[in-house]
Amino acid sequence: MIEIKFRGIEIFQDYLKNAPREVRESLEKWVEEMSERAYQIARERVPVRTGYLRSTIYKTKAPFLGRYTFILGAYADYAGFVEFGTRKMRARPYLRPAIDEVRKIALERLKAITEEKLKVR
Repeated sequence: MIEIKFRGIEIFQDYLKNAPREVRESLEKWVEEMSERAYQIARERVPVRTGYLRSTIYKTKAPFLGRYTFILGAYADYAGFVEFGTRKMRARPYLRPAIDEVRKIALERLKAITEEKLKVR
């Protein structure tokens, strides 16, 4: 099993505890959108021979890491070998690139959501 944890807004945790409800709800929706996008990218990028590895890719909320986090992973026994490679097999990453791609747009989107909701007040 391999998991990639996306935690991009820890520095806002204290602020978010006291933020307006609209801001918190928008951010929760944003995290769900980002996790779904990362999930879809991983499923598109994963190498496919039988389809089993792709079928084991999952995303889940991770409230134990913070309210605005998610985990992207795959539970096939060989998932880590494909992601990171071995001495005899080159790496064919599919989870890390999905997170990296989502991370590129995440902070811009986070800033826009926060600014938009704060202007409403």
